[in-house]
Amino acid sequence: MPSTGPPSRGDGGGAVCTAVPVQGPGQATWRGVPQGRGPQGVPCRPHSTSTSTSTGTSTGPVLPCSHPFCVRLLALCKAEIHKSKDVQKLRSSIAVFCGMVQFPGGVRRKVLLQLLLLLCHPFPVIRKTTASQLYEMLLTYGDTVGVGVLDEVTAVLSGTAWDEELPLVRAQRNHLCDLLGVPRPQLVPKPAVH
Repeated sequence: MPSTGPPSRGDGGGAVCTAVPVQGPGQATWRGVPQGRGPQGVPCRPHSTSTSTSTGTSTGPVLPCSHPFCVRLLALCKAEIHKSKDVQKLRSSIAVFCGMVQFPGGVRRKVLLQLLLLLCHPFPVIRKTTASQLYEMLLTYGDTVGVGVLDEVTAVLSGTAWDEELPLVRAQRNHLCDLLGVPRPQLVPKPAVH
């Protein structure tokens, strides 16, 4: 018999989310928390309760900005691909990052930064995959960037040869950073070997 109680994490740790999304007239809100607040009182804008995926449409609550699940998923993905040379793992992380762009606020900004970092990955296949999936993601979640910027961002993504030399690619990536309002990544000099 299905449980009718509040959802819980089930792992025995952390806070239990008891807020339930409720559709109001023209907006979504969370039952059990003040308007404009998500679970655990995290400030967020109202969200719709249906999301579209590449495999079809699923309905369910969209997690609010900076929800602990989103933050933790981002941290785990970043840790998993740190200095990784596993192409399949890197490609999988690109798909996860593109899916996470739908979450607004700080998570979206951090995910965009990760995707833009991957546009200058040492492996050309990773740069090309990132550009392609970033392009598709922007078409799917068009509200992630301003309307006036979307055309220029998609033009840069589709018009750049991402398998070129890194200095050429880096200039295009930095242009995208400026357009998307994400700080440009800084090159970290390698320590000198004596």
